[in-house]
Amino acid sequence: DDAAAIDALTRQFGTKVEVRRQGSGGYLRIDFYDDEQLNELIQGLMSGESA
Repeated sequence: DDAAAIDALTRQFGTKVEVRRQGSGGYLRIDFYDDEQLNELIQGLMSGESA
């Protein structure tokens, strides 16, 4: 379910995560607080690992 996925992603990335459903789609929002954290998030997403 969404709550479990949000909790897992929040723990993995160490920041606020939001999932919004719109019809059959939606969006995933991952907050970042500085350029370093953004770069870590991008690298983690690209490598399939946590930042």
